Amino acid sequence: MPITLGAGSDAWGIWHAAHPAQIPWWRYLDEVRDAGYRYLEPGVYGYLPTDARVLKHELEARGLAIPGGTLFGAIASPREADALMQRLDQTAALLAEVGARFLVVLDDFYRDNYTGAPTGPRRLDEDGWARFLDMMHRMARRSKEAHGLDLVFHPHCEATIEEEPEIERFLEETDADLVGLCIDTGHHAYCGGNPVSFIRHHRARIPYLHFKSMNGAVLAEVRRRSLPWGEAVRMGVTAEPALGIVDFTALARMLAEIGYSGFAIVEQDMFPCDPATPLPLARRTIAYLEQLGFTR
Repeated sequence: MPITLGAGSDAWGIWHAAHPAQIPWWRYLDEVRDAGYRYLEPGVYGYLPTDARVLKHELEARGLAIPGGTLFGAIASPREADALMQRLDQTAALLAEVGARFLVVLDDFYRDNYTGAPTGPRRLDEDGWARFLDMMHRMARRSKEAHGLDLVFHPHCEATIEEEPEIERFLEETDADLVGLCIDTGHHAYCGGNPVSFIRHHRARIPYLHFKSMNGAVLAEVRRRSLPWGEAVRMGVTAEPALGIVDFTALARMLAEIGYSGFAIVEQDMFPCDPATPLPLARRTIAYLEQLGFTR
């Protein structure tokens, strides 16, 4: 199966450019290599070295490469537009310098990760949709024309576009030649969707994947209590692919049937986490996914 696995930084407990609960960047790179990965995502801009020459040296010394990286932002906010474009240029320039192909864009959360206090509209009104779509097209053009990166939008939980009907509308109203989609199998399941059938139906728009799963019992409790994402993660809502609710056997079978090829970044949100946890977890996860036909 022509699907190449890569490491996601959140599977090492990395959510921030700098935080005392996180391991140092060099340990992250060492452990990604030691787990057996050859590809990884870099995390938030500023976590790994931002001097492209230094970063390229550190990656090459470990036999690693970066296929894509992420950018969060309040996409529909006119007040944030200029700053968001500046951060896009900053992030995309570094990614392009180290040979990446994709810029993965995520919308900001609509409530605080820990308190649950609202930080923005839960759903876009028609004006909000117009601003969102316009900004996505602007970002995609800048990403491609200035940096040579393909932009893919990543729906995720507790953002304005998180459930299947909203993602369907997003696909209908964006230019397929400019904007792709990155489906995160875990976030999709978290929001009540079926990632297997959704990816099958929208294969043409999905050049890049994130593999993640959820703990069904914890997710049920999170939904019952309407807990915010950060608290859900602290409770252990994300799960190893072999143990969670996403059917990776069916996913592997479907991807083989449709002839999917590309990268799948393996994630498991664990912020904060015991530094001893990620490396053995990654090795178990790689072994499980390779049994299903995926490759590193």
